[in-house]
Amino acid sequence: MHRVYRSLRLQTVLAVCCSAAVLAVVLLLAGVTMSLLESDLRANAEAAQGALVEATAADIDEKIDQRRRLITTAAQSLRVDPGDANALQAHFDSRPVLRSFFDVMLVLDARGRVVFSAPGGGGRVGRSLADRAHVQRVLATGETVISEPLAGRTTHEPTIVFAAPLRDEAGRVQGVLTGALLLTRANFLGSLATHRIGRHGYFYIATKGERPVLAVHPQQERIMEPVPDAKLNPHLRRALDGFEGTVEGTNSRGLQALYTFRSLTSVPWVLAGAYPSAEAFAPMERRRKEVTVAAFLIAGLAGGVIVVLCTGLMRPLRELRERMVEATAGGEGAGLVTVRGGARDIADIVRAYNALMRHKADAEQALHARERQLRAITDNLPVLISYIDRDRVFRFVNATYAAWFRKPVGEIVDRPVQVLVGTQLAAQREPLFVQAMAGERVEFAHELTLPDGVRQVQGTYIPDLGEDGQVRGIHVLIGDVTEAKANEQRLVQLARHDALTGLPNRRHFEEGLQDAMARARRSGRPLALMLLDVDHFKQINDTRGHAAGDAVLKAFAQRLRSSVRVTDLVARLAGDEFTIVLEGLVWPQEARIVAQKIIDAMTAPVELPDGPVSLSTSIGIAAYQGEDVSPAELLHRADGLLYEAKRAGRGTFQL
Repeated sequence: MHRVYRSLRLQTVLAVCCSAAVLAVVLLLAGVTMSLLESDLRANAEAAQGALVEATAADIDEKIDQRRRLITTAAQSLRVDPGDANALQAHFDSRPVLRSFFDVMLVLDARGRVVFSAPGGGGRVGRSLADRAHVQRVLATGETVISEPLAGRTTHEPTIVFAAPLRDEAGRVQGVLTGALLLTRANFLGSLATHRIGRHGYFYIATKGERPVLAVHPQQERIMEPVPDAKLNPHLRRALDGFEGTVEGTNSRGLQALYTFRSLTSVPWVLAGAYPSAEAFAPMERRRKEVTVAAFLIAGLAGGVIVVLCTGLMRPLRELRERMVEATAGGEGAGLVTVRGGARDIADIVRAYNALMRHKADAEQALHARERQLRAITDNLPVLISYIDRDRVFRFVNATYAAWFRKPVGEIVDRPVQVLVGTQLAAQREPLFVQAMAGERVEFAHELTLPDGVRQVQGTYIPDLGEDGQVRGIHVLIGDVTEAKANEQRLVQLARHDALTGLPNRRHFEEGLQDAMARARRSGRPLALMLLDVDHFKQINDTRGHAAGDAVLKAFAQRLRSSVRVTDLVARLAGDEFTIVLEGLVWPQEARIVAQKIIDAMTAPVELPDGPVSLSTSIGIAAYQGEDVSPAELLHRADGLLYEAKRAGRGTFQL
């Protein structure tokens, strides 16, 4: 019994040790792989969310600046006595587009009393708003002001107010024009709360200052709520102090998420995007659980197989021992002559031989187990893994090949590469294969046409060197980078605007002009291309400095934008050269009206810290009515007309 007990204990030890080793190897490989995948997923998620929040912040800044300019221009054009209610009604009835940009518009007299409201009703007319901070600032400074979030006197709804001074003919402030955005309504700020990042992510906006509050939030009851302190929401507090970027953390309500912060340039606000970590990394968590379960199943299976194998391997040794005991005890009856003279030596040889055979069987089984483990790992990785010999024949492929190409693994292995990928792609990759067979590691990227569509892939050829130093074949790793390429293209799209003025740049303009000319040909309606520059801009730069020149360019761009329709393309080509594409004209001469409007808009001096700068522009206008000319030729025509305008004395235009 003692010998049998020790044999059984050996079986148990081998099973436990081998199972533990299998589990450790599988978990180690799976852990390394999952760590790399998690790092890539996190980086991609942060990059995608950063690009989304950056684009959203730029859009909000553009719309706020647009409304700031609009309320200022509207106030400048309002030449009606604030006490004449009928004239005010007629003025605003004739400007429905202006009213569409705001939820409520009010006209206040010099004492801050409401004399007109659009829409009417609600008891606004006659109410005094003189105690409002934004009204006091406009009346005191004569500048356009955007208020902090406040509660409306009539609606009691959270509100943002754009306020601009109304001036009489002598330039004195005689009242205030305000446009209000109600933060719970379907305007561009209110609707931001309904936008989603993924399924459950969201955007919100917080104001800066001594008492920051939430200006926009998907939970309407939280609008106007003070921002939590640094202990409850340290990341938001950092953003209010100037931090921009993406962090993972927990907010004051206990939500673990990726938080991306961008400061708005138009107002002292911070835009934040929150993407719950549970949603962002859900696919990785599922794969982690699946790999862990698979590792334990493989280890358990390996342990069971090893127990069975050890039992079988021990049986011949026990039988050999029994026969040796019988030969030793049986004397002549056993018929073992050779044992009789040297039974111990023969037994030692048999034991050594059996031990060698057992070691060999164990090694083969361990090899097969490792092969199964590696097969299980490679089959569950979302990349193509294969081995190609010198004859360009697949000798190994993982299960991902079957999933991508919709073919069983058996129809791929032992067949030439060109049978799977096609003759054309195989020929394209042949130089890379030759390079890898020469002993070099080769990386490549290309499009791969599959049954479910085209994927962008990135791959690596790794030479397989034999003991003699010769390359026997190559290991192939190919990953799907379609989504990463798409993200990269989206980022490239963001680099299509001029950094100084915020206008579309030359690249954007060239694409837009080509599209506009195509639309003009299809519709039969003419367009006009304006080429403008700032008169005497070099003199401004030389005498007032580049900072002044930049300020003049920004003011010039703002006046251009406010002088044309929202649908018209205004772009900065380079230096002080700007272009405007006017589409949908009834007849080309309409461009004269717009050109004169632009020239008039430039007459007001640009106020700089060291004094005002006079501003004027010269304009060359090239009309296009569907004739066979290229965008470059049309631009060249406008350039010639611009120089004719300059020769005519500047501050004019030529059509």
